[in-house]
Amino acid sequence: MQNKSVLPVIGEMATIQNVTFTGTSAATTNGFGNEVDYIEFTTDADGYYAIGASPTATTNDRRVWAKERICEVVDPGQKIAFITG
Repeated sequence: MQNKSVLPVIGEMATIQNVTFTGTSAATTNGFGNEVDYIEFTTDADGYYAIGASPTATTNDRRVWAKERICEVVDPGQKIAFITG
């Protein structure tokens, strides 16, 4: 059974982007909007995340635990990527 997770990413005015991630890095399709200063997210699986212009998450990046609520400061155009682990 493959370990998967769907992660909602909250952006400008509660815009929701879902990211399905596994053992391979997956990123949001769209960058954060011009009015977005921070994002808040949670996941249903343990993993790692990276934020940047074209991020690739690895097991060396920031850790996120299942059900943990994370807030991060971001810049417009940045994206977030996840990987399980």
